[in-house]
Amino acid sequence: MDTQGRGRRGGKLRDLGRLPSQIGREALEALRTIVPAAGASFYAVDVRGEPFGHLLDGLSADQLRDYQSVYRKVDPLHPSRFQRSNDSVVTLDQARRRAGDDRYVSEFLEIQGFVDEVELFFRDRQGLIVLGIGLLRARRDGRFCPGEVDLLSRTRPLLEYAFRTQIGEARMPEHETAELCSTFDLTGREIEIARLVRRGLSNGDIAETLGIRVATVKAHLFNAFNKVGVASRTELISRLWRY
Repeated sequence: MDTQGRGRRGGKLRDLGRLPSQIGREALEALRTIVPAAGASFYAVDVRGEPFGHLLDGLSADQLRDYQSVYRKVDPLHPSRFQRSNDSVVTLDQARRRAGDDRYVSEFLEIQGFVDEVELFFRDRQGLIVLGIGLLRARRDGRFCPGEVDLLSRTRPLLEYAFRTQIGEARMPEHETAELCSTFDLTGREIEIARLVRRGLSNGDIAETLGIRVATVKAHLFNAFNKVGVASRTELISRLWRY
């Protein structure tokens, strides 16, 4: 499900960095026209394989809280499970067989009134997942049939091309991350926060995106300032990406 964000019920749709709300909304509407679904989510994926910056359609804030507090770690469709594979369209049945843990289905999806889910993953040129879309079916709609999954599989490459064309790569190349780590001795979290600063997010937005406290964001930035030898957010970004 990966619903880490605010939906149409209980909050506005957010626009985080280079993930414009308009293209996400259009992608969800297009897919739900092709293959009916009771709920859907569009999200970016960070360097750890964690989803963030969601646009939700047909999913509530209460469902989000339940998922985040208990069931995210046992979600068989979580993108981190597929970073090392070539899978780009994954059904719930396929993911359940691999995960061997049915709590996400029996204790969450079925309780929320959903009977099936399909996840679409979109990769950068290095083959890493950077965006995802989840589609959920309610009991009244039945499960996704093989023909619908095949249609999603044929539609996904077109969406991937559109995403790359309209919003660019959602992640810096991995070799650049490694170079920043080795050159400035930055941690993965410090680079992740610097990237969000580069996108224009405030400390509060960064804390919300990563699920951490604002004080923790400030501490990571302070450490990054010291390692890079700068005194401000502007200087940090200029030094890291001028190098």
